Amino acid sequence: MCDPVTLAVAAGGTNLLASQVAVNQQNQASLNNASAARGAAAYQQDQEMESYVETNRQLLMTSMDRALNARSATDLAMVSMFETGGGGQVMTDMLGERSSVEARNIYRDRLERNSLKIQSNRNLEGYTNEAKGRIASQPTTSLNMGHIMSAASSGISAYGGAG
Repeated sequence: MCDPVTLAVAAGGTNLLASQVAVNQQNQASLNNASAARGAAAYQQDQEMESYVETNRQLLMTSMDRALNARSATDLAMVSMFETGGGGQVMTDMLGERSSVEARNIYRDRLERNSLKIQSNRNLEGYTNEAKGRIASQPTTSLNMGHIMSAASSGISAYGGAG
């Protein structure tokens, strides 16, 4: 039969080995979590950018359609005015109205596109912060003096003390 000191050391060593296994498992879980969090953030960011490009394209197309429709309506009104003998102040007013409508539409389009850009950037930053929070929520550790002392203590108390 072994002496109590040898048994206590063996029990402590076994506990220390179990602590090392637990530390390794915790660190691997943390690495797996970080990898999954980064992958999820990258996917969300890709989706956000696809949405941004598509929405921006739609805004530009709508803007172009609106400009073409306005020009067509102005051209039709000018032809009609010339055919009926109009001109002078009426034409000046019509051209001024056309310019103000174009300026308003350009301003509105810029506001909408800028708003889209701001919101997309906020969403992208949110996905990054979400991933950082998820990574930070899964701690890592290393085998430290606390593990060693706990293993030694449990080994000693398992055999009622050495000596």
